[in-house]
Amino acid sequence: MTGAGTVAVTWAVYKSWIATRLPIESPLEMSMDVSYGARSDTGTVVVQIVATDTIPYTGLRVRTCIVEDGLSYSGKDYNQILRAYFGPTSPYHLGTPITISEGDTIVHTDEFVLSGSWVPENCRVVAFVQNDAGVPPPQIEREAIQAVQEWVVKPMPAAVTGLNVTLMADDLLLEWEPVTTDTRGDPITIDHYQVYRDTLEFFGPGSDPFLTTTDTMLIDTTGVVGDLGTHYYYTVTAVAGADESEASAEVGEFDRYLSNVEPPPE
Repeated sequence: MTGAGTVAVTWAVYKSWIATRLPIESPLEMSMDVSYGARSDTGTVVVQIVATDTIPYTGLRVRTCIVEDGLSYSGKDYNQILRAYFGPTSPYHLGTPITISEGDTIVHTDEFVLSGSWVPENCRVVAFVQNDAGVPPPQIEREAIQAVQEWVVKPMPAAVTGLNVTLMADDLLLEWEPVTTDTRGDPITIDHYQVYRDTLEFFGPGSDPFLTTTDTMLIDTTGVVGDLGTHYYYTVTAVAGADESEASAEVGEFDRYLSNVEPPPE
């Protein structure tokens, strides 16, 4: 009973302390850029820390780690499971000491390696700044001042599906399904679609699209119909911000000469 009572009181103290700290705005702003090489399972994280107010803490350290989603155990799925800390010094979990004052900006860079048993698409890099007050026990005064996280493999807009081409007199009507999610299945807002055209089948889209549109259809009125010697092929991508999806399946137009004159007998 004593042990259970102790746990209950401790948790109550923590909850009370958390409630008093939540309304207090952080004096730090953080942003992060993650680059990852799938072949080597290595990456680099660049964290920018900006002090926007007076720093009422001492002994600040920036800590970086890898967490993974989608882990299963005993029939249950778990997210944001800590996989490892990383950084330039060992032990990594202690982090890197920093000194920052109001108006300062610090750029912190770390390298990381993913274990072969982790799924890169399910992993995120988490960086946080924490003070060293209250180092154990009770650790109740050691708090995360600010934190930021990014996916190791950045989600991109999902590929366009349902691309279809229809003949409209001398023009071609291209239609496709709207893209509403990213490659992780999360909702996304698409800024526009890019339509690529080439005379070579299975072409790879270049840097310059044929046309762009915010709609899920486009009419090619450039007179591509009727040329027996040239065929045109199309593919479409979705763009959200600076991110462009993979190319859709390809469609094309083919012109053939038809004659009502019977061929001579063989």
